[in-house]
Amino acid sequence: MYAVISYAVARQTRELGVRLALGATGLRITTTVLARGLRVTTIGIGVGSLLAAFARRLLVSQVPDLQDAPWMLAAVAGLLVFLTLLACWLPVRKALAVDPCTALRLE
Repeated sequence: MYAVISYAVARQTRELGVRLALGATGLRITTTVLARGLRVTTIGIGVGSLLAAFARRLLVSQVPDLQDAPWMLAAVAGLLVFLTLLACWLPVRKALAVDPCTALRLE
């Protein structure tokens, strides 16, 4: 997850440089990148939850302990959201450390 988001942010360095040069704050840019990452994660959690709901009967027949632990899906979803926030935040910090003029000259 980190590698994909880091690559996407690296490809957007010029765009982020333009936004900074035009007066965007670091908070606004961070929020934009986090929203993009969370959108993908939310879709993945939704699809995964639907598939898990359909496969629940099969899973419970194979692993009876899963019937007593419905919180497990919520815990995994929470962990994915946390990892997404971390994976987005680190590349954005690197991108914000670059001078806007340097970012504009990269390409």
